[in-house]
Amino acid sequence: MTLSLSAERLAGVAITQASPTSAGASVGLTTYGVGGVALSPLAVPRIGADVVLPNGLTLGAAVGFGGLSLSASPSGGGASSSVSGNAWLLTPRVGYMFRLSPLFDLTPRVGVTFSGASLDEPGSSCNSVQTATGTAIATSCNTADSSASIFFVTASVEVAAALRLTRSFNLLAGLGYDHVLSVSASTTSTQNSTSSTSNADASGNYDAFQAWLGLGGYIF
Repeated sequence: MTLSLSAERLAGVAITQASPTSAGASVGLTTYGVGGVALSPLAVPRIGADVVLPNGLTLGAAVGFGGLSLSASPSGGGASSSVSGNAWLLTPRVGYMFRLSPLFDLTPRVGVTFSGASLDEPGSSCNSVQTATGTAIATSCNTADSSASIFFVTASVEVAAALRLTRSFNLLAGLGYDHVLSVSASTTSTQNSTSSTSNADASGNYDAFQAWLGLGGYIF
């Protein structure tokens, strides 16, 4: 029995196609690069671990997480703004390793991906009551925070190739396809400590394709 450890989707090209029912239009997103934060939750770089049984069957899972934080502060004064978000995924999977040569393995595998993302945008504004001389005597502030979240359940199909640079170190390459089976989304707004949450209509068709590179190794 062999344990395979891998850092997957560290570089490559990712294509996401979304056709939300509520929007009445299709949206395409193509990203490429080396490392960095993925714009699509389904393209987040991930760490994988798979047990390779003596008959070639593989059982394992991959986990991934990404985050971002943006802020802006006007140099001439005024209110600053910020946006933060994160994305995560978990993919239990099963596959079969074909040892095509002493230096090359090919592993097709299927799994179910649970993936989510959230975006938070805090906001506030303040007004001051001033005297005739311009001295502020009272200040009132209003907070209005908003956030949105989405959760996917996805059928995932992937083919991963491993080129053995050494006995235990591999260069990985793969092709992946994810088809969203179900999706749910919600938005939350907070106005002066009063919160309200509503479910968003996220029904539609969502597909993701990715050609990727990574690194891995075997522990015998």
